[in-house]
Amino acid sequence: FNNVLYIELRTDVSLPEQIANDASLKTELASEVVEAEKAIDTTENKETMVQMEDYASKSKTELLAALEALVEKPIEEIKRDEAPIKTAFYQIRKAEVEKEKEEFLAKGNEEAAFVASADEDEAKLKDLLNQIKEKRAAHNAALEEARAKNLEAKVAIIDEIKKISEDADNVNKQYNRVQELRHQFQEIGEVPAVNSTEVWKSYQ
Repeated sequence: FNNVLYIELRTDVSLPEQIANDASLKTELASEVVEAEKAIDTTENKETMVQMEDYASKSKTELLAALEALVEKPIEEIKRDEAPIKTAFYQIRKAEVEKEKEEFLAKGNEEAAFVASADEDEAKLKDLLNQIKEKRAAHNAALEEARAKNLEAKVAIIDEIKKISEDADNVNKQYNRVQELRHQFQEIGEVPAVNSTEVWKSYQ
C-alpha cells in the first residue's frame, strides 16, 4: 500500500497543469504539493509514510483539526505530521478544483475563463502553517541564543584553565579546580556549529 500511495503522489505532481489555464492557480497548487511531497521524500523515517496513509483518508475539516492540534505541540513533535497533513489537504483541493473546472466547461464556458473559487479551508490551512513557521523560527532563535551563551561559557572555562596551566608554581595546587572546570565544560550544551571545532581544539 505504501508503494502505491507514493507513486500516486509523484504522478500527481503534474496534475495542476490539467486543472486550469489560470497561471496563478496552477503555480500555487503545484508548488504546494511539490513542497509537501519533497518534505516526505527527504525523510528517512518510515513512520512518516505511515502517517501519510492515516491522513490520506481524512477530510479537509479533519486535516485542519489535526493541524490545529499540532500547532499546540512542542516544535520537535510537529515536523513528522506537518508535511503529511499538508500533502493530504492539497490532494483533496486539487480534486475539488478539477471537478469545479469540469462543471464549468460542461456549461459551455471557455476553458481560458475558468478561475477556481476561493477556498476558506485553504486560507485557514495557510494561517496554521504560518503559525507553525513562526513557532519554528522562535524555537530556532532560542536555540541560537542558547548556543551563543554556551560558547561564551566554554571560552571562559578554557581561558581559566589556560591561566592555571601557565602558573607553573601553583598548577598542582589547582588540580581540583581544573577538574571542576573540565566537568563544567562537559556539562555545557552545544555551541554554534561554526565555532564547534575551534572550541574543542582550544579545550584539548
